[in-house]
Amino acid sequence: MAKKRKTSGKKHRIIFIRHSLNRVWRNLIVSDLILWGLWWAAPYIDATPFRPPNDYYLLIGGWVLLVFVILALLLRNMAFIQVRAKHILLALPLARIRIPYENVEGVRMVLYKNLYEKKGLSWANQRFMRPYRQKTMVTLHLNKFPMSEFFLKLFLPNYMFLPDEKGFLIYVKYYLEFNTEVDSRLNEARSFSADQPTRQTVTKDEEEAYDGYFNLFED
Repeated sequence: MAKKRKTSGKKHRIIFIRHSLNRVWRNLIVSDLILWGLWWAAPYIDATPFRPPNDYYLLIGGWVLLVFVILALLLRNMAFIQVRAKHILLALPLARIRIPYENVEGVRMVLYKNLYEKKGLSWANQRFMRPYRQKTMVTLHLNKFPMSEFFLKLFLPNYMFLPDEKGFLIYVKYYLEFNTEVDSRLNEARSFSADQPTRQTVTKDEEEAYDGYFNLFED
C-alpha cells in the first residue's frame, strides 16, 4: 500500500513566545509571593489598611495572581508555527492566524543582528531581545497581512513584525527545516496557480469547438 503523504508539516515551537511567557510567570509569581506575605503579616501590622477583615482583598489578589501564573505556565508551550496544505498556521496562546500561500512572497533566513537596529523597539523589548542578536531566524515576507495589522498587534508582540515591510520574524529551533517546508509548499501553490489559466483556456477552446454540434435538431 502506498504511503499517504502528510498534509501538514512539523509544529515548530516559537521560542520568542515561550521565553516571553517565562518572563511573565516569573514576574507574576514574585508579585504573588509578596501578596501572600502581606496577607500573612496583615494581622500583626497596626499601620496598614489591610488588617482583618480587609485582608480578604489580599487573599483574593493572591489567588487571582496564582491562576495567572498557572495559565502562563500552561500557555508557554502552545505557540507554534506549522506549514499546512493550504496555509501556514501561526498558533498563539489566544489566537490562531492562518496565512494563505497567495499572501506569502517568500521565506528567508537572517541573522537577527541585521534587523535589530531597525526595529525601533521599546527599552524593555530591546533588553528582552538583546540575547538573540547572534541567532539565525526566519523571515516570512507577505504581500499583505491575513487580517488587519491593528488586530494582529493585539496578539503579537512588536518584535515579531518585520521593520521595513509586511511580514513576520519567527525564531524556531529548526529554522532550516521550516524554511524548506515553506519553500516546498510555495512552489506547489505557484505551480498549481500557473496551471490554472492553461486549463481554463483549453476548456474554453473545447466549448467553442463543439458549440452548436449538439444543436443540429434545434428549430
